[in-house]
Amino acid sequence: MGLLIASDYQVLLDGPIKLGQRGEFKEQFQWFVPKGFLFATQRRDAAVLSFNIRTENAAEVRVEAIGSGPTVILSGTPLAQGLTRTYQETFDLAGIVNDSGNSIGTPIGSLLIEFSVKEGPATFSDIVVHSKIAFNE
Repeated sequence: MGLLIASDYQVLLDGPIKLGQRGEFKEQFQWFVPKGFLFATQRRDAAVLSFNIRTENAAEVRVEAIGSGPTVILSGTPLAQGLTRTYQETFDLAGIVNDSGNSIGTPIGSLLIEFSVKEGPATFSDIVVHSKIAFNE
């Protein structure tokens, strides 16, 4: 019997959402940190956020993970208009989720993933968080 490492993912949004029209420049999605989340001790243990984005005008995009404090996942990235892109960004939870005292299999809680657009509009879709989990066999 030993420690097993597996992959986990959560779909935060399957369909499209358009930001940057009629004053709607931000949207938050809740990510429930899975039981046994493997906190990043090395860069290869970080979570991965992936999403599609299509801009209608030139825009800047910012994505943050918000827990006990925010951490920037993607900041001020300028995008040209009319292209659909797929982004994948790694991030860890150091400083935004308290991992002290959590053992393998202990629920950690949740945090918010916030998308914001300057100028816009931009359409986001297929927002997924991938992570590693550990559990005892």
